[in-house]
Amino acid sequence: MNKLLKEGEYEKLFIRLSGHFLSKHLPDDFFTYDEEDQMTLIEDHHWQPFEYHSPQDVYDLIDNLTYDVQNILEKGKI
Repeated sequence: MNKLLKEGEYEKLFIRLSGHFLSKHLPDDFFTYDEEDQMTLIEDHHWQPFEYHSPQDVYDLIDNLTYDVQNILEKGKI
């Protein structure tokens, strides 16, 4: 198994990449929050270009970027 795919690495990458869509990175314990609190946190810190997107849409954008970066790192190429 690729080192990046070890348990917890997805969450760390997700939190790091969240800063591309939010005014600040999500906290390290973000995945311990319930879904409602996660969405509230995203809504409270959305980046201006995403202010009219739902928190779930912004979550999905972060998730998609995380998945793409994870695949690039896993394969070692673009």
